[in-house]
Amino acid sequence: MSEIRNTLSVFKARCPEVILLIGLRILALLSSVQVQVPETARESKEGLPFVIFSVSVTVIATILMFGFLRTVYLEGKRQCEPIVLLITGRRFFLRLLVFSLLLAVVFIPLFVVTFLSLEMFVFANPDFVNRSIWIHELSMVLPMIVLLKPVLLIPALIIVLDCGLIQSLNLLKICVISRENELLGLYILQILLPLIWLFFNVPFEPKTIPEYVLLIASSGFGYLVSLMIAVIAVRYVATVDLVYDGETDSHIKKD
Repeated sequence: MSEIRNTLSVFKARCPEVILLIGLRILALLSSVQVQVPETARESKEGLPFVIFSVSVTVIATILMFGFLRTVYLEGKRQCEPIVLLITGRRFFLRLLVFSLLLAVVFIPLFVVTFLSLEMFVFANPDFVNRSIWIHELSMVLPMIVLLKPVLLIPALIIVLDCGLIQSLNLLKICVISRENELLGLYILQILLPLIWLFFNVPFEPKTIPEYVLLIASSGFGYLVSLMIAVIAVRYVATVDLVYDGETDSHIKKD
């Protein structure tokens, strides 16, 4: 549990930044749940501001997170102002956006195949309750496991080494994470969390104050786990002796 403890100590030292990152994610989520599938042109126009706001906050939160991860690698536990995180993180945004798009090209076919396979099973078992949402969440598991290594390490490689996407793909084969039990354990937890929330009937479309509180609490915990995974992945990459473009990464930060 040493990596988890070390990561939590970083979070404790940089608590305002962690709260900001998680708070922005929750704000984007709450904005998105106000948007429903429009049935008329008027409903479409009414929902548009929520969509724009949610996307904008998500982009800002993502850039801040990249800056946070980079400064965790370079500065360790030293707090940084949000503007510093924005300036630091924006240089990685385009590269990681391209990676996300390429990842989607692989992820979506895997998801569709898994979804259709599960759908055949479910329709053969009509007693299976809440089948549509269960099928959707279960279909995410296999693609996430298949793409485990690039999902965990490509962003960390780009952020730590400040290298290009192609370079990070070439370096990926050098990294061995089979012994990184804490990182893998948290990743599996992240995959299973939507199923856990579904099992405990956490509302995805809250209507009452208690339902909103439950959604915020569950989402906040999920975002915290996701941030822990990203930090541990960055710290792992920083300890691997990697060479790219003839240069060795030698700025290892362990605090």
